[in-house]
This record gives sequence, structure tokens and C-alpha cells, in this order.
Amino acid sequence: MEDLPRDLMSGCRDIVESAGANVQFFEDSASVEAIANLVAEGDRLQFDDPSFRRELASWTHSSRLGHGDGMSGAAFNMPDVLTPAARFVIRTFDLGSSVAAADKQKILSGSPALA
Repeated sequence: MEDLPRDLMSGCRDIVESAGANVQFFEDSASVEAIANLVAEGDRLQFDDPSFRRELASWTHSSRLGHGDGMSGAAFNMPDVLTPAARFVIRTFDLGSSVAAADKQKILSGSPALA
């Protein structure tokens, strides 16, 4: 995995600070792993909540139906035609552990820095 270009980080910092905010970049593996663990724990906690799963399922629509909001089955790595099944699975089952593991792996393998 390549490091982020320094000029990209300084450009981002300039934009954020011009808006009156601050940004901190985390590039060391211990910090990135700690943040990935927090994201994974958040996934597990959210999916443990049936109300969260019901709401997430309600925002899941087939892209063929012309909804202007939400997400299709493609967001869950499945063909759009299976979106109704995705809604059922999301609403019914606690997928937190598998979502957590996948998100953690994506962060660790594809994030040279976090902000």
C-alpha cells in the first residue's frame, strides 16, 4: 500500500482549517488498527440493534425502481435483483460480526492513512 502524498495531506489540512476546523492524520499501523477496531465494534453494536437493522433495510431499494435515495443490493456485494432478499436478511439477522470483520479488513488493507 502506498503512502499518501504529503502535498495531498497538506492540501486537505489547508481546506479543513480554512473552514475553521482541525484535522489529524493517523498513518502509523497501531493507530490505524485501533481505529479499525473501533469501527468494527461500532458495526457489531449497530447490527445488534433490531431497530438499526429495520431502518437499514428500509433504505435498501432496487436501483431499478427509481428511488432517489437509499442503496441497492450492490452495496452489499450482491446483484441488484436480489435486493428484496437483502432487505429480509438485513432486517432479520445480526450480521454485525461479518460486517465488522469485512470493514476492519478493508481499513487495514486499503487505508494508508485515516483522518
